[in-house]
Amino acid sequence: MLESIDHLATVARIRIPRAESDVDAAWIAAAETGLTNRELEVLPLMIAGRTNAEIAEALVISPRTVGIHISRIMQKLGAARRTEAADIARRRGLVGD
Repeated sequence: MLESIDHLATVARIRIPRAESDVDAAWIAAAETGLTNRELEVLPLMIAGRTNAEIAEALVISPRTVGIHISRIMQKLGAARRTEAADIARRRGLVGD
């Protein structure tokens, strides 16, 4: 049964902490903001200054889908601009400095 759950979580890109030590500050911050795993994949690329097309290529998704993820990230973080989202994400510990 646990193997099935692990498999489904992996396919759905859901991170399941195995022990209390696996629950790090970034994971807790992400849970509090409601960011999805995919949004957490997009966030550091966005913060690095990559364009939607570059993020799309890196994650093998469409630029339009990237735009939707970025809009949702900014909404969940309460940011009006990408730079503001980057500052908020850093302050909340969602990404490294």
